[in-house]
Amino acid sequence: MRGVALACCLTLAMPLPAAAQDFCDMLEEMIAGRAVASTDAMLCSSSKGQSGATAQHCRWPFSFRAADAHVAFEAVSADVAACLNAVARTEEGEVNHPDTYDQRLFDIKNGTVTVALKDKGALQQTFVFLRVERNAP
Repeated sequence: MRGVALACCLTLAMPLPAAAQDFCDMLEEMIAGRAVASTDAMLCSSSKGQSGATAQHCRWPFSFRAADAHVAFEAVSADVAACLNAVARTEEGEVNHPDTYDQRLFDIKNGTVTVALKDKGALQQTFVFLRVERNAP
């Protein structure tokens, strides 16, 4: 039942967690509000929004508009769905000036898990973001 889509990324040498179980464990840590350690390929941090909600997020950088970024986005989305045993929803909304943008949202108890793909022309990079935001207390 755990995600298996990361196998595609591992064969392409994508900078994602080594195994589906590792990914699910990382996601569980993020949902619990615990910080996840960054690696050379993945930058993770915590933030507090204006609403007072705390979020855990990780990002993977890619070359601008790289096909590998789209593969990683689909793989992370599939693994989140498998780990949570949930179906993603999409939502149109304002974003922070990417050239292109796609996202999948997963509802969890007291929050949301978001997987996003953003092309940033000014940076000449494309990013896959994984964000877990818990509702404000």
